[in-house]
Amino acid sequence: MATVHFHGGAETFGLLTAAPGVGAVLGGMLSGWLANIRFQGRAVLIAVVIWGLAIACFGFVSMLWIGLILLGIAGWQTPVSQTMRTTILQVETPNRLRGRLSSLHSTAVQAGQLGNAEAGLVASLSNAQVSIVSGGLGCVLGVFIIALLIPSYARYRLDEHVLDQDFENE
Repeated sequence: MATVHFHGGAETFGLLTAAPGVGAVLGGMLSGWLANIRFQGRAVLIAVVIWGLAIACFGFVSMLWIGLILLGIAGWQTPVSQTMRTTILQVETPNRLRGRLSSLHSTAVQAGQLGNAEAGLVASLSNAQVSIVSGGLGCVLGVFIIALLIPSYARYRLDEHVLDQDFENE
C-alpha cells in the first residue's frame, strides 16, 4: 500500500505501520471512561465493528492522511476491546480457573495474527486493496455472526454489585 497505493516509500510505510500503534497508545492513555461502561459485551462488539469498518475504509482511501487517521481509529479500538474482554474474563471466571483461561485468552489473541496469512493469500489472489477491504468487512460480518449465535455475549452487563464484591473470598 505504501508504494503502490499511496505512491510513497519507506517513510510512508513507517507512518502506515505506526498509525495503529499511535491509536492504541492514545486509546490506552484515554481509557478512563471505560470504567463507566456496564454493557461490556456490547462494547467489545462495537469496538470490533469500528475496527473492521476503519480497516475497510482504509482500503478505499487514496489520501495518506485520511488513511493514517483510519488506521489510528482502528488501533484505538484495540485497548477498548481488550479492556472489556479482560474485565469479562476476570469477573466471570472462578479463581481456580482464572490463570488457565487467561492463558487461553492470550493464546487466542496471538492466534489472531494468523489473519495476516489470510490477508496475504487474498492479496496474492487479487491485490492489497481487496485484501484490506474484505478483511475489514469480514471482521464486521464475524461480529454479527457472533452476536446472532451468542446473544448473551452482546447482552453481557457488569452490574454494580459485582464491582463492589470482594474477590478474595471466592
